[in-house]
Amino acid sequence: MKTNEFKEWLIENKVFTTKKQLSDCVSRTKMVERKFSEVFGNSFDLDKEYERDGLVELRKALSYLGQRYMNDYIPKGSATSFPIGRPSMSGLSNAILKYIRFMESKEK
Repeated sequence: MKTNEFKEWLIENKVFTTKKQLSDCVSRTKMVERKFSEVFGNSFDLDKEYERDGLVELRKALSYLGQRYMNDYIPKGSATSFPIGRPSMSGLSNAILKYIRFMESKEK
């Protein structure tokens, strides 16, 4: 994940009105990388996943209705503390959506 570039992009594009909102968004994207790395036992990189499929599969897994999908996406027996089925999944999904917009802006 391009953490510093992402922060700069969020600031430059005035995506949030407070530093706390900005910090929370960056923390959520980092948490997604960390948790998926734990689940798959390797380094899960948002940039590599973006190159692979534009983060489509990840967005499905993090969607409100993604519990069934998450069960298929995450290997059986893996421990994860994702808040599956809770409104906080929306916060994770929204942070990833902002990361997608950041990556798309770099392509222009």
